[in-house]
Amino acid sequence: MKEYYPLDVNQNEGKEEITITTKNISSNRVEVTLIHDNLLDDSMRGKKFVMVLNKKGRKWMVSSIKKNWRCWINRGHENWGIENCK
Repeated sequence: MKEYYPLDVNQNEGKEEITITTKNISSNRVEVTLIHDNLLDDSMRGKKFVMVLNKKGRKWMVSSIKKNWRCWINRGHENWGIENCK
């Protein structure tokens, strides 16, 4: 996930944060979720990426990546979704 999404947050302003969680689906399958929250964007509050990896021999291969986001209050949906923020 660190190679797919740069882990940079603005340290000078706001309260941006990035969290990464990992869930083992099976011995050869892992789901990694990255949430970049409290963005310094006037409409989009956060981005979420969910990556599924499968182990093939000694290598991990990405089998899927999903992205969604949530908006700030009064800028659209406040739950995670794919509708545009206003």
